Amino acid sequence: MGIIIRDRSTRNITFYMKGADTVMTALVQRSDWLDEECGNMAREGLRTLVFGSKELTESEYRTFTKRYHRTEPLSPPPLFPPPWNSDFCEQLQ
Repeated sequence: MGIIIRDRSTRNITFYMKGADTVMTALVQRSDWLDEECGNMAREGLRTLVFGSKELTESEYRTFTKRYHRTEPLSPPPLFPPPWNSDFCEQLQ
């Protein structure tokens, strides 16, 4: 699940994303620390949630909004529709 925020004062655009470690480790830069800490918590029976962020350029944001608005829902949209699909996330890496 993710959200895009534009800072009103700096005009910077940031994409924040959260998800299970098994999903997020495939989307973020490889990190031994992340793998180790998630493994340690899992051995203790704890669930993990990983957060990540990426600064977007205006061009990346425009590309996203065009693709997002081109889609037509097959059913009524959820209250908070997911803004990213995995294909677009892979293009941002």
